[in-house]
Amino acid sequence: MQNKLVKASLAGVAALAIAAGGSTFALWSDYDTLEGSQAGAEELSLVLDEPNSQNFDNMKLAPGVGNDYEFVVASRSGDTVPTASLKMALTNLVGQEDGCTSANSEADLDPNCWDMSSSGEFVEEARIIVNASAPSTDPDACSSAHPRGARQTSISLAGLANKGQINLLPTNDYLEKGEYICVSMGLNMPATASNASQGDSASFDFTFYLDQVI
Repeated sequence: MQNKLVKASLAGVAALAIAAGGSTFALWSDYDTLEGSQAGAEELSLVLDEPNSQNFDNMKLAPGVGNDYEFVVASRSGDTVPTASLKMALTNLVGQEDGCTSANSEADLDPNCWDMSSSGEFVEEARIIVNASAPSTDPDACSSAHPRGARQTSISLAGLANKGQINLLPTNDYLEKGEYICVSMGLNMPATASNASQGDSASFDFTFYLDQVI
């Protein structure tokens, strides 16, 4: 008899529990939160050293005359961004024909010198040379003690514009975090320049490209 009473008692408890809580029981559970997570994109920055004051500003050239200037072109920042390449292009080149400024001497070489829609001969005869140093962590990268790379062969303004982007650093040489390079540029008229360029002019920009190397 005792065994039967115990079984009946347990059955009654089970029935009450089901009636009170529905037909299911919840499993044990717990949770915790790690708060304050943040993420963002790194920056790859290109810095020109006073670009508005470092340019060929209304420069007048004659055969055998030139002008040079040098400036720190680029530094890159960022701890996680990989190495970066550095390229340059001569952009927005616009040549202007000034007409037969020197009268007979220019007209003899350029019978179309009165064609004011022409880009003139200056863009073909003026020569530009670009020279870039090796990367350095020295922010004053154009100091006299900073090593320079070999000067590139001179090229006409039109020729450089047609090349598009050119590498300023040697093959397989890149900018690491916090590095700078010094760029020097020379613009000149060779002694062999003809009368056809007299009075002609050109406007142009230098655009630099800093690109992450994958």
